[in-house]
Amino acid sequence: MLTPFAEFVQTSDYQADGFELSVDLEGTPINAKKMVLPSSLEAIKFFLHHDILLYETAARRDVAAVAVANQLRDSGASSAFVCRLDNVSNSDTVCYPYALYTVVGGLDPQVRTQIELDLQSEHETEDLESISPTLVQEDFSRRVLEHTACQCDSYEIGYPDKLAAILRTGWVCIEIIRRGRMTSTAAVSDIELLGYLQGLDGTNTVIYERVATPHVPRSWSEFLCAATKSLSGNSAWTRDFELFTRLIETSHPRAQISARIYNPLQTPLSLSKLALEGDPTYLPAIEVISNEDGSDTAILVGFLVWNGREPATSVDHMLSGIVDSTLEYSVRQHFGDTWQIDEAITQRLGLEYQSFILKPKPGGIYETFTLLNSDGGVSLTKCVPIAQESLVLFVRKYLELIKVISKELVPVSIG
Repeated sequence: MLTPFAEFVQTSDYQADGFELSVDLEGTPINAKKMVLPSSLEAIKFFLHHDILLYETAARRDVAAVAVANQLRDSGASSAFVCRLDNVSNSDTVCYPYALYTVVGGLDPQVRTQIELDLQSEHETEDLESISPTLVQEDFSRRVLEHTACQCDSYEIGYPDKLAAILRTGWVCIEIIRRGRMTSTAAVSDIELLGYLQGLDGTNTVIYERVATPHVPRSWSEFLCAATKSLSGNSAWTRDFELFTRLIETSHPRAQISARIYNPLQTPLSLSKLALEGDPTYLPAIEVISNEDGSDTAILVGFLVWNGREPATSVDHMLSGIVDSTLEYSVRQHFGDTWQIDEAITQRLGLEYQSFILKPKPGGIYETFTLLNSDGGVSLTKCVPIAQESLVLFVRKYLELIKVISKELVPVSIG
């Protein structure tokens, strides 16, 4: 039980101590001794580079599952996790409805050193700092995929944001095969482990969910840092999140804050899913609830809206001056790099990322406010936000444009 408890301590958001209890024959405690955790147990660092092995049949996938997990371990992964995924959407666009989604949780030191030396030789450099963790992860992945155990019908690169996206859109995890560390579900359940693999603790740049309070400074600082990271590329929401949390810090330092952020920054994809598939789950949203003593509630909410302006008349017009071609956009999309240009594309379409404050009143009524930075402080001013339904009106009016955008810019893939 010592190793599972040590892993629980490492993954817990709060301080935890363990005690070994001695009891008599009747079950009465007679002695307690504080547990000493293994000093050599280092925290698992999940790779950001993931691999997705796709299969036409469940039988072929299931035969490969254990072999793939063992191959990751035998190749030098100190921890490895293989998720068996099934697609239950019944979508005609999904060619391979069964997958093995693999994530590595660290490398044996000797294996990592050998990979770094090989990469130094390949890149003709003696500077070890020039060999990034990403290069090491990709090279290890390449070595593993060369083995026959990893043969599959198709393949895609994965990453935390992508895993989170596919689990929201028709894919379910039916099992996680574990190798190396963190094998005990008593220490970390499958649900908790899936959260770590998706980066929901802060490494995910698209989705962030957490509860925090300014009353616990260290946890609050980590919360602010991770949430701000997930809002990168969205200047409007970043600004209002910063003002809102600053307001809470000064006026309600003991409030409990619950945050749910989904900031994909892929407006063409979000519009395509909404207009052509009736799927609103790709639409960006932010909800940060502040509550102190069950009263004095304030909610920062945000969503994509149409401001009424005429959109670009074509894909070329929409991308002009932002990227050189649809090919460049597709390359950026493949490498998860569209977040840097999404705000500009959104503006070309007459859309904007809106956010404001909701404060409840008796009778189920809400007042709406905008946040202002005034004299070093934060103030609230009543406002009338653009209705969320404006985006539905945009879709109806410009459906043909969205169809063209979808055809040219939205790839068919697992996600």
